[in-house]
Amino acid sequence: ASIKDGGRFFTLANKLQELGINFIWYIVTTDEYKNNPVWKNKNVVHIQNRLDVGSLMKKADWYVQLSICEGDSYSLKEALYRGVPIVVCELPYFKEIGIKDGENALFYKPDNSNVTEIAKRMKTPLKFTFEKIEDGYNNILNKTKSYYEEE
Repeated sequence: ASIKDGGRFFTLANKLQELGINFIWYIVTTDEYKNNPVWKNKNVVHIQNRLDVGSLMKKADWYVQLSICEGDSYSLKEALYRGVPIVVCELPYFKEIGIKDGENALFYKPDNSNVTEIAKRMKTPLKFTFEKIEDGYNNILNKTKSYYEEE
């Protein structure tokens, strides 16, 4: 399986469909998924990268990102700040930024072994308030002078 592995996305989408769970899943990507007939699912809509993803995100019941390697995903944080729970493969830095299984996230196993459990749990989105973790950078950065010049 690859790092991004679209197969995990479609395994989950197919399981949701198999369990009779109504959903529409927007996949925002320029990757090859839309052209692979093995991964066709009538509830999955492929859209190209766009700047207004936030407007889609705030209407979502879940944000799903099933890669097994991420540097520091802004989109995960953006979903959480909007109150949208996430489905993710667990990564080491999640604890540092307040991502907690069963509280604001569901942890999906990269080998798909918990796909049925996750799909069933997705019937009811998690309700939570995501608190920004104070890191002290504001105090450091506020003391510096900006050299930004508007174009």
